[in-house]
Amino acid sequence: VYSGRLDSVVEVLLVANTAMLVWENLPALRGSGAAGGDTAASKRAADSTDGRVDSVWNVLELAFALAFAVESVARIWALGMRRYWRSLANRFDFVVTWTAVLVTLVVYLPNAFSDSRAIRLVLTLRLFRVARLLSRYPSVAFVAHTFVQTLPAAGELLQGLFALAFAYSALGVAVFGGQICSEEAAGCSAERAAALQETDW
Repeated sequence: VYSGRLDSVVEVLLVANTAMLVWENLPALRGSGAAGGDTAASKRAADSTDGRVDSVWNVLELAFALAFAVESVARIWALGMRRYWRSLANRFDFVVTWTAVLVTLVVYLPNAFSDSRAIRLVLTLRLFRVARLLSRYPSVAFVAHTFVQTLPAAGELLQGLFALAFAYSALGVAVFGGQICSEEAAGCSAERAAALQETDW
């Protein structure tokens, strides 16, 4: 812990965990899924809800949960709980790690809940650790600092854009309200409903 070797190992694990999450969710990120008749995606969806460790992804999720739990215990053992808990980063790591362990136990131990996507959801929070890792690089830290500094001004701009969008929405309802309707709608003429029947509306 004190030599920094643990930090190096954890950095490698964080990058590997990020790569695993991206690769595992690549079909969803590309927009292909079970709805499109993709049998592989259908199998993945079924595997993620059967509550069994029966795929490479399940094994990797368990391995990462165990590795980060060992890291957390090692840091607490070396630093002591009081000193460990003083760091906000350690608190975040502790909560994410042990939530992942708890969710993993709930999913894989026999019970009514067996959806391993819950583990993936918790593991996604670990990506914030990767962002923290990137912040060690001066150029990345500079961009992040600049972004945070612009947030107050961006907030005022977003408020103005929201007001403008709301005004256009209200105008659209006032001008075009009731133009798109069906026969069941009150006040909709049969001619208008018939005219819209063969369209996307």
